[in-house]
Amino acid sequence: KDGVSVSFFYRYRWGDQNKEYACGSWPRKPLTDIHKARNQAQALIDEQINPNEQKKISIIMSIWLA
Repeated sequence: KDGVSVSFFYRYRWGDQNKEYACGSWPRKPLTDIHKARNQAQALIDEQINPNEQKKISIIMSIWLA
């Protein structure tokens, strides 16, 4: 199935480095879910938590608890 796919990233600064957080791809994920992922990443950054590291920890924990 050929079609259009758009990936969305949230760019942020962590220390002295520019980082990107993958929020999702449309149409695989609805735009509302992509916006929620972006908002969650912003909230983590506000709490001084790196969203990419948090995502890795969540994946590891979900595998470990499965």
